[in-house]
Amino acid sequence: MPILANAAEPEKNLRNVGIGYFMVFMSYAIVGTLGYIAFSSSEFDEGHADNTYSGVIKLEDNFLNMFDYNSVPAILVRSLIFGQLMCAYPLVNHF
Repeated sequence: MPILANAAEPEKNLRNVGIGYFMVFMSYAIVGTLGYIAFSSSEFDEGHADNTYSGVIKLEDNFLNMFDYNSVPAILVRSLIFGQLMCAYPLVNHF
């Protein structure tokens, strides 16, 4: 609770915590939505030679492993996951 205890204006703690949780929610929503879009991209539909079996794409434990390293959707999702972790860490660590 150091964030709440050391706030410059303690009367606004409820608003500040609400904004923080909303921002974390938005980060999860954006990452989840773009992950869904990445699965439905034409690049995923074509499949990769090393990732197909009888025309069916084999799903990996980490879905980002199914894309090429320089794939634009995968780079975007990796960047958003990094941003999500950077936003969620202070809330998890301090509450």
